[in-house]
Amino acid sequence: MSEQEHPGSTIPYGQRNIHVYSLGHSLYPLDWELCFDEVEEYKTKLKRKYDESQGKYTHCIGELDVLYREIDGLLALALADAGAVETSAVLRCPPMIMALPRGDVSGGADFAIIVKLEKDGETLVYSPLPLHYLTR
Repeated sequence: MSEQEHPGSTIPYGQRNIHVYSLGHSLYPLDWELCFDEVEEYKTKLKRKYDESQGKYTHCIGELDVLYREIDGLLALALADAGAVETSAVLRCPPMIMALPRGDVSGGADFAIIVKLEKDGETLVYSPLPLHYLTR
């Protein structure tokens, strides 16, 4: 992991900042992976729902590859920051994902990536939206 010394910091990512929350030092780590989808599971589910929608969501998100690029970019950033680029052996489980409503006029959602490290069980949450409750 890069120089995160407190439960919440940010990393520049394009035109935005990604909020990084470290759970495991002063907070309990997330030990319930079953509640989140692995990134690849989520992308498969997204494709199925997108295909079933028969174009209903195309006006909101465009083509599916737009979402895939967003997810893959955030995932690459998270893995690099967590030090997990060279090998997934440093991860306790595959990277996980969750959707977060933006809460703005776009009606859209952003994605948060969750990475759980093997060595100490520390959990890192990477989110384009602030999740202030994770710093308490």
